[in-house]
Amino acid sequence: MSQLSKKIFMNLWFIQIFHQKSVRVLLISMEQKPGWSYKFISSLNMHIAINDTTGVMYTEDKIKYSQEEQLMLKSIDYQIPLSVHLIKKVFDGTIISVK
Repeated sequence: MSQLSKKIFMNLWFIQIFHQKSVRVLLISMEQKPGWSYKFISSLNMHIAINDTTGVMYTEDKIKYSQEEQLMLKSIDYQIPLSVHLIKKVFDGTIISVK
């Protein structure tokens, strides 16, 4: 098994264990700053921050979502499935569609 395959396997294993045990991550509330809009996302159990000028969006765990991703997520009221968010976080991925 290649190093990349081992890394992918270990990351997928971690996500599976994380999900199975319903581990709740203790989150620190985002410090609210002027020029940003904040919204609590129940599916992630965390807040998001959207810059009012640039449109940049971050989650509490510092994951950045592009404007293209935000347009898709807005159509589902930003209710991102936790599994999708974790995969994006682990693999630095991009959401390409919402169905």
